Amino acid sequence: MFLLALAGIVSGLLAASNFVIERLPDAKDIIEKLSPYQAMIGLVALILAALRLFSLFGGNSQVSILSYMMALGCVVATIVVGFLLSYPMINKFIAEQDETGNAKEKAEMLRKKLAPYQVTAGLVSMGTGVYLLLASIL
Repeated sequence: MFLLALAGIVSGLLAASNFVIERLPDAKDIIEKLSPYQAMIGLVALILAALRLFSLFGGNSQVSILSYMMALGCVVATIVVGFLLSYPMINKFIAEQDETGNAKEKAEMLRKKLAPYQVTAGLVSMGTGVYLLLASIL
């Protein structure tokens, strides 16, 4: 849960960077340092969130409903943000593997559908990531 929380916070920060810089101008330096690694951070976040999605449905009854909902929100938002941030890497991989171009077209359609929600998903990813980080520490 700790790694997912960190991935959610960092990827959410990159996804909602314009919004964050408007509110916190001091964050611009951090975002500029992370920007060259945006695609790799997005890919790691996407993989961690996808793996955590499978474990959420494992039936752990010791978790409160609030923690479960926060984890689910973080997973979904981080998957969206991770896909959007890592799209250049995914697109390059698809282009190398797919001769027909169908997968590339579908990935582009999905990116276009998700793009308007990038800032919202980034903020949700950051917020739920902070909650999960604090919950895993405490």
